[in-house]
Amino acid sequence: MWLSLVISAIAVMLSLYVVLRSLVVVLWTVFVSIVACATYGVTSGIFFATLENAFAGLAVISAGVVCTGLAIFLFFGCKVATKGIIWLTQSVSVGIKKCFIKKESL
Repeated sequence: MWLSLVISAIAVMLSLYVVLRSLVVVLWTVFVSIVACATYGVTSGIFFATLENAFAGLAVISAGVVCTGLAIFLFFGCKVATKGIIWLTQSVSVGIKKCFIKKESL
């Protein structure tokens, strides 16, 4: 009975670790997609403004500029979130290690 409880506790801790790491991957993926939208928005807006419809091109360029601003803010947020999650996982793993490995007194 204790073996199954230990295995399930390890599985829960491992799944929490994986979820935290996947959160970092998702944040950076959202950042990359917003940068791609900003780049595509500005370039296609220039294309629309020069060749087809100036007002539609201006709207698409504006959306690209807004995405550029959001990408700047998201970059700093992703950096802080990455550092925080790395710190959190390191401190939790060191705490778990201290529970099992204790220094012996001389």
